[in-house]
Amino acid sequence: MRIAFFGNTCNNLYQIAKALRHQSDYDAHLFLDDKSDPQQLPESDDPELAMGYPDWIHKGPYLGYHTLVAPWLSPLIRELNKFDLVILSGYGPMLGQFVNRPKMFLVTGGDLTVWPFPFKYQSFFNTLPKKVGQVVRGLWQRRGIHHCDEIWTQPFSPFIQALENLHVESKRISNRYFPLILDCDKFRYIPEARQSSMPAIAQIREKFDFTVFCPSRLMMNADELMRATGNWKANETLFTGFANFLQRSKAQRAGIVLVDRPASQDSQKGRALIADLGLQDNVLWIKPPREFGFSRDELVPIYSVCDVVADDFGVGWFGCVVLEGLAINRPVVSYVDQGAMRQLYDWHPILSHRTPETIGDCLVQLWQSPELRAQHGEQGRRWVEQFHSFSGASKIYVQRIDELTSRVPATQTVP
Repeated sequence: MRIAFFGNTCNNLYQIAKALRHQSDYDAHLFLDDKSDPQQLPESDDPELAMGYPDWIHKGPYLGYHTLVAPWLSPLIRELNKFDLVILSGYGPMLGQFVNRPKMFLVTGGDLTVWPFPFKYQSFFNTLPKKVGQVVRGLWQRRGIHHCDEIWTQPFSPFIQALENLHVESKRISNRYFPLILDCDKFRYIPEARQSSMPAIAQIREKFDFTVFCPSRLMMNADELMRATGNWKANETLFTGFANFLQRSKAQRAGIVLVDRPASQDSQKGRALIADLGLQDNVLWIKPPREFGFSRDELVPIYSVCDVVADDFGVGWFGCVVLEGLAINRPVVSYVDQGAMRQLYDWHPILSHRTPETIGDCLVQLWQSPELRAQHGEQGRRWVEQFHSFSGASKIYVQRIDELTSRVPATQTVP
């Protein structure tokens, strides 16, 4: 069976396709637009691929002005029609609606919560051409989602509300959970990371003895639109919680490490709050070697030298940062909706907190006890291996793909 993937948000589809090629007989192929952001390219995870892709990864002019107006003109349509099953994320549904093969929409975030509602979220786009382009693209995305055979999503409130607003029939929303996948051979603790010559690591080592790493974007606007789309991370809760921790612990060389990059919409607001809390000496802004940020491969040694990872304290979901931190044996502090998590897992190791007081208390305990940090780190690694590794997660995809492809004839290659 031949499976095609398009819409490689945060390299999620790359990892799934790679896992399926490792763990099954599927001929999985990944398609990438040639204008993809560097963080959406496989070499962000596996830098050796910068020298050239294997024959199952394809790059081409699939998205552009022509597809904005007439998405059926994209050369990707012809390519996807050669496969037995198509799995789409990002703007994939916009193009996928013109593919006559079974299509699954694997939801990743804004592809469901923002893009199909271009009029509602006009304020997210700061120029007239972007606003106009988003209206056209968003209407196609909306139509494309309705043409997907099945929606693969999670029971977190922004996703549920968006599907209700789109009036997607419940029978097309899968009741299965398709987890993100990490290559646990790549994402693992590096003991020798502290000896790295990487500038960011040298800065961390010089400044702090206890470090909370928050690589997430700063998104502190809590208005209704930002909450509804999941674009509120409540970083201010972490900063206030860290101030609470410092007051209670009297720690002398403890700090937060943040990534200085343009994608942080509220970096100025964050800096102002940090100053108001008197945390300037306890916050280190590390500068990536390029504007878009660190590659995921570059983040591994940074995670390894930090003591705790913090992520998102907003709407109660989680993403790549949580998985990466746990895979590298770090305790992860983040807020998750416990009801939704119980639907997805038998157990989880995320230290879920939502108030400055409980975050402060959690950090005090972790600071006081290296043994407790190690215990939480080991639990996190075990959880990722159980539910999000190649062997742990790919079987869920294999089972569903087997069911879906058994209903359709094998691909007839388009000449």
